[in-house]
Amino acid sequence: MKFRLLTVVLATSSLFGILGVPSGAALKTAPYAQMRIVISNADAELSVRVTTTATMSGMRILQVTDAGRSAGRQTVALTNAGKSDTIIAELIAGALYVKGDATILTTYLALSQETANELAGQWFGIPKSSGYYAQVAQGLTISTGMAEVTMTPSVTSSPSVTLAGVKVSVLKGTSVKSALEASFKETLYFTTANKPLPVEVTQSVQGSLGKIVFSHWNEKIALVAPKVKLQLN
Repeated sequence: MKFRLLTVVLATSSLFGILGVPSGAALKTAPYAQMRIVISNADAELSVRVTTTATMSGMRILQVTDAGRSAGRQTVALTNAGKSDTIIAELIAGALYVKGDATILTTYLALSQETANELAGQWFGIPKSSGYYAQVAQGLTISTGMAEVTMTPSVTSSPSVTLAGVKVSVLKGTSVKSALEASFKETLYFTTANKPLPVEVTQSVQGSLGKIVFSHWNEKIALVAPKVKLQLN
């Protein structure tokens, strides 16, 4: 997820409690209530892998996040003209750690070239007092990640489709705008099981379509806090 940070890339390179109910009952539920059920069910899980892909202006973004309830790990790769740059962020016990090359630190985090050169290739911390903390930590937990795909009340339902051999229900609407996230046109695909969960979300990002895939529910996330010498204030 994190299309909020993808819009930073665009700017610098010209890219952007409701419980589960049986599926039979869900079909009679209003679309917005259905969406809230799916989001609530996801929030109640222990972990999920979220794979986000988008392409715009010749740049391809691949973002893989293993998000838990209070911790997570995310890798973002930006590929342009055959060259890839990567950044990794980890949230452990409220502490945020980041590692990336100089190019991606300037484009993805909008750091100055001097700061990016100083921090490149090594783990550094981002304290909660930093203005960067909320931007980077958003989406590293299930609840903050699902907040990014929550839609406004103007949700409509569409006919069911099949994704990867699985029948899924479909809702369409607009994502909720926040201080960190713009509002996007969105389509939510979710399972028709007794406990509906999101399978895929597509969002229209400045004329390009971003795809978010949810998988590996409730798998253990192994995280070890790296040793850091520098902090980004």
